[in-house]
Amino acid sequence: MRAILSTTLIALTLATPAIAATLSPTAEKILAAVRSQNDVNAICKDRGALKSAVQSATRSLMNSGAIQGMPRSDAQAAGKYIADNCGQL
Repeated sequence: MRAILSTTLIALTLATPAIAATLSPTAEKILAAVRSQNDVNAICKDRGALKSAVQSATRSLMNSGAIQGMPRSDAQAAGKYIADNCGQL
């Protein structure tokens, strides 16, 4: 039983992209908002749709006060993360 549980945890860890190691907290919020508002695997192949989704999510988060300042680099990082992990999210 212990071996099965350990193997399962390893498989889940390998199958899940490591978000925390690659994105700032603000970029993680943007990524989460994009994922909650869109079918990420459908938009990740279309640069225009992806850019629009990231911009919309970023604006929504800024308007709600969830993120502040100038999140341009965080939004770019979230968009790049989605594009780089297309089909795996």
